[in-house]
Amino acid sequence: MTAAKVGNRWRVAVSKATGPAKRGGIRKGDILLSIDDKDITSAAQLKNFLIERKAPGQQVTIRVLRGEEEKLLSVTLGKI
Repeated sequence: MTAAKVGNRWRVAVSKATGPAKRGGIRKGDILLSIDDKDITSAAQLKNFLIERKAPGQQVTIRVLRGEEEKLLSVTLGKI
């Protein structure tokens, strides 16, 4: 993951999609906007959210910006 500035806010951009993320439709270059309606602005925040609030096998809704279009993707979490 890398940082990407969208408007005046920093976001997380996907540098490589593998495993459950790839199966859920996340692609290289997608910019993560939110997970289960929680804004995501850093890789650390994403990691903490997943560790503290979610478990492997749970399904999450991820909102991404792909080009100029927002998409909602459903991803089933895998093990770390």
